[in-house]
Amino acid sequence: MTVITNKAKNPEEIMKWLNFSVSDVGARLIGWGVPNADKSVWNFKEGKPSFVDSQKQAIIDAKFDYDAGDAMGMDLYNLATGQGVMKDDGKSVYWFDQNFNEEAKWKKMMNDNLKDTIYDNTFGDISIPANNPLAMTDKQVKDLLESLWAKAVMSKTEEECRSNFAAMKDKLNAAGLDKIENTKQTNTKEIKRVEITWSREEGALLPLPYRRYPIR
Repeated sequence: MTVITNKAKNPEEIMKWLNFSVSDVGARLIGWGVPNADKSVWNFKEGKPSFVDSQKQAIIDAKFDYDAGDAMGMDLYNLATGQGVMKDDGKSVYWFDQNFNEEAKWKKMMNDNLKDTIYDNTFGDISIPANNPLAMTDKQVKDLLESLWAKAVMSKTEEECRSNFAAMKDKLNAAGLDKIENTKQTNTKEIKRVEITWSREEGALLPLPYRRYPIR
């Protein structure tokens, strides 16, 4: 979340940047990095954007050089991200690699397997505010997950990894993970119900934006 405080010296200029950030050209420039260079992932000529075929293929083949992408400024100055598809072509999105989800075999497999499960953007991005009784539980679960997951990943053998992973699940459940899951599932269902109703009232069931939802 980006906030302009009363200490900002030029709030009007900041708003200009934020407005540019969510425009089609701004989203591409900030999300995809500098165009028309040797390692660019896109070109912008005569007012028209296009993907660099070799970079697109690198995403599809899971061989994309993300370090080079960082050097080109991909997602470097992101203060406000436009959601959904670009208005000028009706299909491009801010995140360069997600433009080829249907062509990249492993991405398509992942998305197909995760359809209709709790593993979607809405569920994962529901936040629990500090005044919620579950806030402390949520913090404890997250802290445990970060440390214990790292321990499992750094295991020296498969047997040790399985043991550490099982111990992690036990400790997370004991810390109250089930309460967090139940609360988020309840709110996810309500959010989807409201958004689908809203979309239908607008005249079509459209892709909905990715946003952060506080739990009531």
